[in-house]
Amino acid sequence: MLLSIFKENLYGKPELLNEALLLGIVYLYNGNTYCQNSILNELIADKSNSAFVSLKNLIRIIGTFLIEVRKFKENEKKRDFSFKIVDSYDHFDRK
Repeated sequence: MLLSIFKENLYGKPELLNEALLLGIVYLYNGNTYCQNSILNELIADKSNSAFVSLKNLIRIIGTFLIEVRKFKENEKKRDFSFKIVDSYDHFDRK
């Protein structure tokens, strides 16, 4: 079941991705060799590596997004939005 979730296109489904990752962690936790071997056997049987291909595409999409966010933040730091106050004293001139 876990690998069938990862074989799906998880782009745009962050809740499903998060829950699948948490389920995978719990499933593999504490060195349960029966569970670990069951996932290994499923991965070996998957000749097209569709679970890994799906994860690779998802990691690429997330990585591209994070690079764009970093570029945006770097450009934001370069901008100077501070206002310079120049007092021309025009409003004090009675003439």
